[in-house]
Amino acid sequence: WPPGNGISIQDTGDRITGGAAQGTFVYIFESRHLHKLTFSVGPLTDGGVFMVASRGCVSHRCCVVTDDALYMLDELGIYSFSQRQVEPLSQQIQSLFRPASDSDIKINWKRKEFFFAVLDRQQEVIRWFVCLDGSRYPRHAIALHIRTNRCWIEPHPLQIGGACVGEMDGLPQVFYAGQHAKVFAAWTGTLDIANPDISSVRGAATGSS
Repeated sequence: WPPGNGISIQDTGDRITGGAAQGTFVYIFESRHLHKLTFSVGPLTDGGVFMVASRGCVSHRCCVVTDDALYMLDELGIYSFSQRQVEPLSQQIQSLFRPASDSDIKINWKRKEFFFAVLDRQQEVIRWFVCLDGSRYPRHAIALHIRTNRCWIEPHPLQIGGACVGEMDGLPQVFYAGQHAKVFAAWTGTLDIANPDISSVRGAATGSS
């Protein structure tokens, strides 16, 4: 795409937060709107940008592209977009997204620049890492099973700054970027990010009190 080929989009008073390609289209995100870009010959010759939904995305890091749909997080919740259809998916935990809710935990949108999502294809789960407390980076993930549309919240014992999908032992593996230059393989090995090789047993519990 030549850098001089600029295209304007509909002025909604919103701000652009990112974009993603899915199928033969490019989608442009705003905070509260979703636009679709399509062209055949060239973006300036026959290109067009159309608003397709009154939902947006926090950033390009909070969008997961699958073969069937886009899965995104905005300030109204989690939703999927496919074939001009918006499907809300976070009804089970919607109190997180209501500022006036009586819930003890709410999303800290002041830290939204650090939010991100990652798809675990083996588990068929998308996790959006968000801040639900005063930490700078996310310590919680909103998980969505994309086959059943079931949502839940996962806490983590340390702050996670990012994630990517790689390979380990010949299989796809999700890696988390932790504190102090440590990288963790998700759902692999010792639970609770404890390493028995660098720690010691200091005592044994004798009672529940």
